[in-house]
This record gives sequence, C-alpha cells and structure tokens, in this order.
Amino acid sequence: KLAQEERAGEAGGRNKKVDVRGERKDVLEWRKKLEKKAFMELRAMVKERGIPLPKFVNKKSLIDCLIYGKQPVTPRSSKAKQAQKWRLRPLLDQPYHPIDKINWKSAIGCHRSDTGAGGVFFVKFPKGVVVLKSCADMAQQLFASTVVSWLGIRSAKCRVIDTQSSEGRTCIIRLKSFNQSASHKLSRMRYMLLFEFLPGHALKYFRPNDFKMMCSLRPHPSATTFMERSCWTMGRLSALDALLYYDADRLPIVCQTRGNGGNIILSPGNFSVCAIDNGANFINPQNSQRVKKYFEDIASVFKSFLSNTQKVSKPMEAVRKMIVRYSSWSPPDSFLLPIQNGFLAGARDILREFPTTGRINTLYNMISAVKPPIPGISGLNIRFISSVLNTYRSSLPYTTYIPPAPFSTHLPPFGLTPPCPPTSSLDQPQNPFKVSPTPEKRPVPATSREVPPPPVGLLPPPGKRPVLVNSVSGPAEIKIQTVSRNANLALWRLNQVALQRRVIEEESKV
Repeated sequence: KLAQEERAGEAGGRNKKVDVRGERKDVLEWRKKLEKKAFMELRAMVKERGIPLPKFVNKKSLIDCLIYGKQPVTPRSSKAKQAQKWRLRPLLDQPYHPIDKINWKSAIGCHRSDTGAGGVFFVKFPKGVVVLKSCADMAQQLFASTVVSWLGIRSAKCRVIDTQSSEGRTCIIRLKSFNQSASHKLSRMRYMLLFEFLPGHALKYFRPNDFKMMCSLRPHPSATTFMERSCWTMGRLSALDALLYYDADRLPIVCQTRGNGGNIILSPGNFSVCAIDNGANFINPQNSQRVKKYFEDIASVFKSFLSNTQKVSKPMEAVRKMIVRYSSWSPPDSFLLPIQNGFLAGARDILREFPTTGRINTLYNMISAVKPPIPGISGLNIRFISSVLNTYRSSLPYTTYIPPAPFSTHLPPFGLTPPCPPTSSLDQPQNPFKVSPTPEKRPVPATSREVPPPPVGLLPPPGKRPVLVNSVSGPAEIKIQTVSRNANLALWRLNQVALQRRVIEEESKV
C-alpha cells in the first residue's frame, strides 16, 4: 500500500494520468494481473480436491469451497435460481384470482417479468396472482384478446384500469412499497391493463421428455392424445394470428420468422393451449407492394395445405425448425399434421364467425369511444382485416373439404366440415303408419294396399292418428297397429333432421 501511494505521488508530480483512487494506470493493470494469477491458483487448488467447478465462479465462492467445503455457486446461477424459485414454484400452485373486484391493499408482493419488453408485473395476493401491463399498444392487445375469446380459444381475460381513478391510485401506492420501478412505470401512462394469470409452461421451455409425455398421454384409453388436441388448437390460433398480426410471431406459418413459443402456454395436466400476449399489428396500407405480397403468401399457404390434407406441407418446416431450436427435439409428422389441419379449420371458423366486419366494427367503436383515448387505437386497421377475410374467402371456398377435428367433445360452434349428404335410410324413411296383419293372422283384403310414405319433413306430429285412403273402395279408416309415442316422436324428429340437411345442402350448392 505504501509503495502504491509513493508511486501515485510520483505520478501526480509528473502530471501523468492518475485514477480516481490516486493510482497510475500501469499500477492498476499490474494489480489486475496479480489478482487473476491468484484466482487461477485458487481455482487449481479447488480442482486438485476433485470438486467440480461451474464455468463462472467468483473468488469468494472459491474461498468458501476451500475453507468450509461448500459447493461453489456462481452469481448468475444463484440469481436464476432465485427468479425461478419465485416465478415457478409459488405461481404454478396459485389458485385462480378473479379480476373483476380486487382489493389492492391485500397485495403481498410484486415481481417484474424477466422476459419480453419489461412492462409486465406479477402482483401476488394471499389467494392468487394477477398481471399488470403498461405499454403503447394497449388498445391493440385489448382488441386481439377479445377476438381470440370469440373464436373459442382460451386466453387471459383483461380489463382497463384508469391510473387517475381511485382504484388506479390505490394500486400504484400499494405497489410502490414493493417495487418503486413498477409504480413509476405504471403511473407514466393514463391506463394500464389488468390480466388474469394463467398457470402453465410456455412451449418455448418444453423439453423432449415433455413432448414425449404429451404425445403419449390420453384423457381415457379410447380418446386421442393430448398432443393432437393441443396441436389442433395451436393451428386455429395461427389462423387468427394471420388475420390480426401480419408477422404472426407464435408459429411461423405464413411469414417465415423465427417464431415465439413463449406466447403459447400449455396448462399442466391436460396440455390445453392458452394464448397470452395477444396483439394486433397491420401493414401500412400505403405500402401496396408489401400488402400484395402478404396476401399472396396467405393464398400460397392455403394452396399448399389443401393440395394434400394427409401430408405435411412445406410451410410447416419452419415450425419444425422452431421446435428443434427450442428443445433439440424434431417433431414427427403426426405432431405437425394437426397444426396444419387446425389452421384450415380455424380459417373456416373465422369466416363463419365473421361473415362481415360488422361485429369487428362494433368492437372497434367501443374501444375508440373511451376518452381520453387508449394508447394504440390508431394502430387498428379494420380495412386490412376485411381484405384478409376476403383472401380467406377466395382461398377457402365453402365446398372445400376440411379434415374433422381429432376429438368430438370440443368442436367449435357451427361445426368444422361442410354438411354431409343425407344417408339412404333418411332419404327413404319407413312409414310408421304401415298396415300390419291382425294378431289372428287373417289375410288382408285385396282391395286395400299400403299407403305410400308421406314426403320427408311432412309427417304429422306425434299423437295425431291419420286417416288413410283406400283407392278402391273409397275413403275408409283402416285399423293400424298402435305405435308407441316415443318411437313415433323419434321417427318424426329423424325426418325433420333429414329435411334440414337437404335444405342446407341445396343452399351450399347455390
């Protein structure tokens, strides 16, 4: 220390560059080399004792290892373990917490997300967790989350909180006691979004064993695997992303991007798909070349998928590469084929759910009516959505056959396939009022004959006995065998269903 002070004094007298602590630059370099040499010697001593060392380790951890025999822990791994301990173990076990009415004074913790843009905060309560988010595209996320729920895909419910309201002020004041950066981040904007927390694991963090488990487990022995159900839902979600998000960041089907599996959550147990971080992003209408190319890409994807519905098409190879990059597991064709067919089914459901943009316009008007305006409302483009719907309609006619869903208990509304033609048994229904011999087996008179069955859909309701006509001897009531009311009702309903099917088939032909 005296030598360093002496050298520093000499350096100061010579007007050389001196560090803040009064040490010359060459002295600091010499000290760094000496510390590095001592550190390497400590590392060699630990290795001689046969203790495995991680890649990154500090001097204090090495000294603790030599003196107390502790396992060396790196600062990076300890931080990751603490974050994982807070994030996974407590959050996955939390029950559902409603977002309608929240007592913010009962909050017991606040944690900022380590991934994404950094504007997501997890607020912990004694009986659950909720998510707060403040960003520049709130209106687009609110719009997309509502449309996703309309399609029947599970997504986090959300609502808007005004930071200048009594609830908003109470929330910010309570969060300030846990995390000042969180309160500062949320209070900078007029509104913030409140989401419900969906426990589960992101597709991005799945490992080969997780995928193999998903491909083998079934809800019951005769049902399809969880993998087919989940992949079908992911395909439907990708069709909606292509409608609302031109560079669909979840699965790279239309736009060949890297994909983002972190926005697809799979629930523990049944691997049901949940959509998070929904957004709406549209191409600038002034860029006509880019808009035209995007519509051509959508049409080419439909053409490729419809060319062979039993074989994985070329656009699905980007999805395969994404999963390989995440987990080093190459998904088989049986994993990608439900995604491909689900994409077609999702496009058909979108056309049936939104035959026009009237419903979407109503949602847009509701969001834009909020004063002061919610950030991101100017980014919504209804004309672009209408153009994409027209592209869907031209690329996927109503008469196109789409493979049915691999399960029958979670069909979206209005079905997934075109109406099938009526079967032969429904084309020629049996007459429930057929003349039958008496129990004494007496011969039927030659003058009587069977009455032809009435037209399909025109059978009388159950309970009314018809008067049959004998063409030879004139009007006469023929004794018929009594048919039970339940059987009569069932046959009448069958004929009504056959009539409805014929009407739908004629409308589809038109």
